[in-house]
Amino acid sequence: MQQQSDATELLLHHYAYSCYNQGQWQKATFAFRQLVELFPTKGNYWYGLGASSMLRGNDEDAAHAFQIACMYQENDPRPYAHWAECSARLGRTDIAKTAIAHAEKMAQSEEFASFLGQVQVIKERIVEVSYARH
Repeated sequence: MQQQSDATELLLHHYAYSCYNQGQWQKATFAFRQLVELFPTKGNYWYGLGASSMLRGNDEDAAHAFQIACMYQENDPRPYAHWAECSARLGRTDIAKTAIAHAEKMAQSEEFASFLGQVQVIKERIVEVSYARH
């Protein structure tokens, strides 16, 4: 039974990332949704669902997926940064500011130092969105 589960995961994983990398966001979203239903504690699948949902323009679903990804990828700034970005566009400025602060702090580590520039860009967008709303 475990082998069947592993094979299913491998096939879905490959399909989801292939669709994502080819810009087929709807198919990627479907595949990542299947993955999180089958493997709900794997943060990278929640992250993939968030990313593909965000690229489809669905910030509500993306924010939800990124928020869950944060629970399973506690030390990874990427889901926090993208959760912040989606939250800002949804008008949830307090959540966005808190999430981007976490991302910025985590991106200080050597492991994620290359992501720090992107965190800064997202942080600037959050400021722009919050000013535009006031």
